[in-house]
Amino acid sequence: MTPAGGLDPEILLAGPRGRRVLGELVSVRAVRGWHASQPAQAGVSLVMIGFPPGTSKAEKAAATAQARTPRAHEDLAADVAALARVGGGVPPNRAALVSAVHASVSANMPWQQPDGDDVLLADPLITQSLRPVADRVAASPTAGSWTRPLDLARQRLNLNPGWADAPPVMQDVDVARGLTGLTAWAQQWRESTERSERRAQTDRPTDVAAPTGGDWWSTPQAWVEPEAPGPRHAPTTTPPLPGLDHPLGGTEMVWQEDEGGWEDTLLVPVAPIRPPRVFEVTGPSAWADLVRRFPLEVTASRRHDWYRHTGRDGAWAIPDWLAVREEYDAVHVTVAGYLATAGLAVEVGDGVASVLAGWSPDSAAWLTDILVESGPRERWRRDSALPGELEYGWRRA
Repeated sequence: MTPAGGLDPEILLAGPRGRRVLGELVSVRAVRGWHASQPAQAGVSLVMIGFPPGTSKAEKAAATAQARTPRAHEDLAADVAALARVGGGVPPNRAALVSAVHASVSANMPWQQPDGDDVLLADPLITQSLRPVADRVAASPTAGSWTRPLDLARQRLNLNPGWADAPPVMQDVDVARGLTGLTAWAQQWRESTERSERRAQTDRPTDVAAPTGGDWWSTPQAWVEPEAPGPRHAPTTTPPLPGLDHPLGGTEMVWQEDEGGWEDTLLVPVAPIRPPRVFEVTGPSAWADLVRRFPLEVTASRRHDWYRHTGRDGAWAIPDWLAVREEYDAVHVTVAGYLATAGLAVEVGDGVASVLAGWSPDSAAWLTDILVESGPRERWRRDSALPGELEYGWRRA
């Protein structure tokens, strides 16, 4: 049952990223034989076994052998169900949910095959065994906010070193340069994407399973020529992430695919100069609708990466951001929308599919010159001296 105004637990069970959140919350890797039962996939999780003081060598050897013995999925599902029942009806706390989403997003790699954990969690027996924890998550106030539309009052532009200048001069970054000129940027983006597609048609192997790849994203973040005036890519914003030992300035600092490992960032509050036209990606059907209405074929440039990621071989498309901006100023992916959609081959129609790749939960991509700087800038740095795991090493400078 969906809580009033809250999250439908089916969203968490239906998508690879949602299932991974549930798996992290119940610590599925603690299930005996979990690692050994995973298919041979790149990026499989390691089996970690801890022993209390005084454990003999024979006991360690026996426990290790047991952990490495494959088990039937029915047995794995029974053990996962037992873990999922722990906690009764008590929803997980905010910090645990933030951490689980972080682990799920970090594990999503749309340029390669799913890892072993994702493969096992997709088994219907194991998926259904996670239902009790899905119900508890859906009942939590934190997850209730995961369906929230774009929060216009709290958007932050994340200027990490990959976005702008090197850290020593980040405070002097010309933010306006990255927020205006998006008409020219969008035209260059489409020309660049079409060139990439044409090159892939002649340069890429015909074998879809060939070990090659390149463009794997479906965001409006592909870089255009560095000498081009105006922004080099569409600006992306996220809201702050409260609930940890100290509130983090932006969700993208924690929830990010293909984490860049940057140590320094500048967060700039921004706001639209008029009520924006926002398309909300709330799940696979919404993403399919966006691509169907504004399609741009990218089969040649995406087919190898997305075949590895989804197992689907066929035609692929992404939104044509030059066309999207005629009707929308921004595209926002809700947290629930990301968890339900990322990792899937979303069928668009007429044999065409798409992948939500390169996005972050609760992120918005802005396509028109509508944002302006609206508040004091915040400098954030990684600090390895911070205690605990839930702060992710970030401190406001």
